[in-house]
Amino acid sequence: MIRLRICEGIPTIVDTILFEGNTIYADSVLSVYVPLQKGMLLDSVAFELSGRIIKDSLANRGYILAEVYRSFELNEEGDSVRILYEITEGPVMVRGELEIIGAEEVKRTVIEREITIQGR
Repeated sequence: MIRLRICEGIPTIVDTILFEGNTIYADSVLSVYVPLQKGMLLDSVAFELSGRIIKDSLANRGYILAEVYRSFELNEEGDSVRILYEITEGPVMVRGELEIIGAEEVKRTVIEREITIQGR
């Protein structure tokens, strides 16, 4: 038999969520988009997912090079956390006309779906 003693510690509550660097979406809009909310227990999956949702939302508006940096800061008691999402939107990207040459067997829509836009 194996016995494990687990000491969970104090639950950490999200006290504040801040967004910096965003000009495309208002803080109030981003607050609705993200699953992590003030008053919730700190959840590492929701913390990471929130950053990804912000980045994907910006990409859908043409900011495919956007970056979202996540950080958090515990208070002195260790029972609440301040979360910061630092957003670098980057330039808006617009796709021009796409010319596909030589495709005989594969439909144009399939090729367009598989194309990856690369930057930097």
